[in-house]
Amino acid sequence: HPNYAVVNNFRTNDIAIVFLNQPVTFSATVFPIHVPEPGDDFHPHLNEQGMVLGYAGPTTIGNEGLENLQAAHVRAMTHAACLAIYPGALENQHFCANDAELGSNFCLGDQGGSFAIMSRQREYLVRTRTGLMVKIFKFIFLQVGIATLPGCATQPSIYTRVSTYRDWIAQETGL
Repeated sequence: HPNYAVVNNFRTNDIAIVFLNQPVTFSATVFPIHVPEPGDDFHPHLNEQGMVLGYAGPTTIGNEGLENLQAAHVRAMTHAACLAIYPGALENQHFCANDAELGSNFCLGDQGGSFAIMSRQREYLVRTRTGLMVKIFKFIFLQVGIATLPGCATQPSIYTRVSTYRDWIAQETGL
């Protein structure tokens, strides 16, 4: 982002767009992640579970990352609870999440990773062969955050809220 900055060891406007030289071939295991629609001021709900992805280990300190992609499930917190832990650090462009029970979180080396939720998009009413009506739901992965400040296993982590930058993303990509 053109206004990216680090102030008091805290990142603002911590978001980037990566353009690839070649198109990606999608498959059952490689698929696009969606971002909030333009104008959608999306905040994760209190306790909403998201999946965080990264290659760092639980205590990686700038050393080699792991070979396989790791996932942790964390839950969104209230803005007030996060401000109590990180006073003066949060802006509207951020949110916090953690897993207080298991200590799952992202850690050093995972910055830039995705905080994604499963979003129910459509419902279909389908009649089975036996005549029973069944609802089928279509789900997508929705990227609502980007890992910014790691809390590792002891503190909540701070995420850049993608919907804050949706107009900028559209301006830069046309999407």
